[in-house]
Amino acid sequence: MAVIVETLGVHHKWSRRLPKAVTDQLWLAHNLREDLVSQTLAYEAAVKAVWSSYPAVAAVEADLAIALAAKVKAEDDVKALKVRTRSNRASGPEVAVLKTAEADLRRLRRDLSDEKKRVYAIAADQFAALNQEFYDAQKALYGKYCQQGVVDRDGRTIYLYWGTFHEVKTHHEAAAKRIAKARRELAKAPVKGSQPKPRWPQFRHHRYTGEGTLAVEVRPTLAKAPRSPSAVGEANGPHRNTFSMPWTDPAVWERMTPSQRRQAGRLPVRMRIGGVKGHATAGQGVLEIPVQAHRMLPLEAEITGAKLTVRRYGSKTKAVIHVTARLPDPEPVDGGPDVVVRWTWRKEGEALAQAGRRNSNGVAQWSSTSPIEVPDNLREYMLVDRNKTAGIVVLPKALLDRFAAADRMRSRMDLAFNAVLAGLVEWLKEVDTITDPTSRDEATLTAVRVAGWKNPNRLIRLAQAWAENPPPDASDLVENLANWADNHRRLHTREALTRRRAVLRREWAYRNIAAMFARQAGRVGLVDLDLAGVAERKPGSSTDHDVPAAVEDQASSQRMLAASGSLRLAIAQACAREGVAVVNLDSAHSTRRHIACGVVNPADGRSWNRVVECDGCGQRYDQGENALAHLSRKLAATS
Repeated sequence: MAVIVETLGVHHKWSRRLPKAVTDQLWLAHNLREDLVSQTLAYEAAVKAVWSSYPAVAAVEADLAIALAAKVKAEDDVKALKVRTRSNRASGPEVAVLKTAEADLRRLRRDLSDEKKRVYAIAADQFAALNQEFYDAQKALYGKYCQQGVVDRDGRTIYLYWGTFHEVKTHHEAAAKRIAKARRELAKAPVKGSQPKPRWPQFRHHRYTGEGTLAVEVRPTLAKAPRSPSAVGEANGPHRNTFSMPWTDPAVWERMTPSQRRQAGRLPVRMRIGGVKGHATAGQGVLEIPVQAHRMLPLEAEITGAKLTVRRYGSKTKAVIHVTARLPDPEPVDGGPDVVVRWTWRKEGEALAQAGRRNSNGVAQWSSTSPIEVPDNLREYMLVDRNKTAGIVVLPKALLDRFAAADRMRSRMDLAFNAVLAGLVEWLKEVDTITDPTSRDEATLTAVRVAGWKNPNRLIRLAQAWAENPPPDASDLVENLANWADNHRRLHTREALTRRRAVLRREWAYRNIAAMFARQAGRVGLVDLDLAGVAERKPGSSTDHDVPAAVEDQASSQRMLAASGSLRLAIAQACAREGVAVVNLDSAHSTRRHIACGVVNPADGRSWNRVVECDGCGQRYDQGENALAHLSRKLAATS
């Protein structure tokens, strides 16, 4: 079964004035997540304490820490030796010390693994007891939030809806698996001298900001009522007290004009967010939410659930509803051209300039064995050659200007924050001890402590507190803080909304580009490049992929703006819906290995240029076209 998610935009007036029932559920969902995080951290600390309670394991852990520090120092010494000798090759006692430290580290890691295996047989009962205690603690949260209720600040007892409870718990369990995987990979990663290792993956607590997601599951009733769009759309249907939204047959929808679709798409959605003591009592805890639909689910779809997601942009909130449905697996596509897509890290300046797109940025290159027809509404985002068999996906100047405007606003906010913070620090240097009105433990405000503030929200809370109870002889400072706080709120909202509009426009383009390839291609080959790993790789590090060290900095700077991962995901999802096969292609040496002679050219300074000269045959070739040719061969070989 294929899974699709339909997005419904909620009316802005409803989003800005959320009902009390919604804010209550969001607050409960946040508290539930915080409790899950606390329980997980306590469980991990208890497991660590059990391991350390055995002297053999504790002794090896201490030796391992010493060996790791020795290896780091040895690597720093070798690095200093290379700097002194101005050579990438080093020899001498420093290198011998480094090899010995690396061998000791490998040996101690094996010893620690062996000791833990031996101790586990002895401590199995302790670990089983910890696991059972952890399971019981998580199970008790359902009774606390969904059955017993939680007392809020107004003294009311409110109950979390069970659908949202399962959504938060499922999300937490998925995060735990990702963190465990990241820890295993990080533990195997080598330590490079004094360069700090990446931040250790773990759960962290977060402040409540009014954001979150409320979920509801559309389950079959006792009468086994269908969950098709027509059944869910019935006003008095079997799902009216869980989730319902009006529905129009797609065949009728396609014959409507754009204005008729906008009018017909303004739907009132009924969604349950809670009830009395968390039970689905008819008529209680069901909200009617005004939305705008831009398309209709197919008749054969089976709706399984919906989520109401609230996000904050500055001082404003935006809500959106995601409807999840299952579709029968499509028939595999038999026939059609082979399309390969690779992500480009250069700005493609020469190619874009020739096409009159000098101020645009390249995102991806593609080629096809047969012509691909590009719709008119995507011409702004696609460069196509005369044969319509190759092109570049670009971000146009208008979209880049939106991101640039948001960046300028962010810069203005940072400069204003630094200026007002510096003024507060200077004032604190001249006054006696003063209590921090925003601190629960009545901490004192000092110049050293305030100088380390990085979050503007701390300064905003201080400005709000001093507006009601200002300190003596600080009227000018309080006025400056109040003015800065007002300007910061307005500018932050503008910056967040501007960036959001740019991101939404980029996602719209990527979804339509993905749909274009999925409707016309027979197979699609995608490069299996780790996009985040390329950006995080240190300059000069070795790699098997086609991104040389010379362009890694540019890759890192372009990654967030281009969001190539979003385009890759959109293409993969669109192909899955249409039954188009997706093949992951290895891009190793695809730009450096000349397609004509097969010589692998070195990753040197020439990588900055789009067209380079081959060391083997002396011919000049385009690196992007060369990579596409290699990928096309690999895709054809998989048939």
